[in-house]
Amino acid sequence: MKNAKRTYGLILRRHDRHGYPHIDACMVCRENDAAHPINCRAEGECAIYEDCGAHDRRAYDGLGLYGFVSEVSLGFIGASRPEYRDVHAIDSRLAGKMSLTLARIDRKIERLAAREPGDVFMAFCDSLSLDFVVIRTGGTSSSYPDCDWAWFTPAEGRNLYRQWIETAIAEERARKGKAA
Repeated sequence: MKNAKRTYGLILRRHDRHGYPHIDACMVCRENDAAHPINCRAEGECAIYEDCGAHDRRAYDGLGLYGFVSEVSLGFIGASRPEYRDVHAIDSRLAGKMSLTLARIDRKIERLAAREPGDVFMAFCDSLSLDFVVIRTGGTSSSYPDCDWAWFTPAEGRNLYRQWIETAIAEERARKGKAA
C-alpha cells in the first residue's frame, strides 16, 4: 500500500430521516482511480500514501455538509457550514486538526461570501482542493465496491447538489399541497 495514490472528494447522498428529505455531501477518498470511493479514516493514515501533500495535516473523517428540507418553511435548512458528524473517537491531536480544517473552510466561505448552498459547496471543495464528487447509481449494498458509481468534477457536483435541493423542496411542497 506504500505507493498508493489517494485523492479526496465528496459523496452526495439523498435519503429520508425522521420523515424529512436529507441531502448530504460527505468526505470520501479514492485510491489509485478505483471504481468506487472509500471512507476517510483516522488522522495520521496519510503518511503511508504518496501525493497526499497538504492533506496529511487535515482531518476529514465525518466532515460534510448536512441539510434537510424543513416541513415548516419548505426550504432547505443546514449546510451553511461544514461540520463533523459520527466521529467516534477524538484525541487532542485530532481535535486540533479538525479545528484547523474547519477554520480553513470558514475562511474560504467568508472570502467568497458564500451563503447559498451551492456556493458553500464550492467553497468547501476549493478550500480543501477536492478532486471529485461521486454518487451511487446502482446497488443496494452497504459495501461501496458492490455498487455502481458516477463521478463528477466539483463544479458538476455543485450543480447536481443544487438540483437535488430544488427537487427535494418541490417534492415536499407537492406532498404538502402547496404551490411552488
